[in-house]
Amino acid sequence: MLHLLFASLADDAVLKRFAQGDDVVFLENASFALLKNSRFAASLEQFTDCQLYALADDLAARGLMADGLIANLKVINYDDLVALTVNNPHTHSWS
Repeated sequence: MLHLLFASLADDAVLKRFAQGDDVVFLENASFALLKNSRFAASLEQFTDCQLYALADDLAARGLMADGLIANLKVINYDDLVALTVNNPHTHSWS
């Protein structure tokens, strides 16, 4: 399943919805959860069963640099995002 997160996380309830093999893309203000010093960083770095992604343009728009983000993250572009939507038969958007 592909999870698209658009809004800042208020708590870790959404994180509990991720399952093995899921792809999770942090978009727009959800990107702030990926900061190394965010309250979600420790939880996110423990995800080894699914792949975490961030859209490069959203990171740049918020002034977030890759070296300030959690380690187990892949930064992608729009073409990569389209490929993820094609490769995942089910998508869930969180806003």
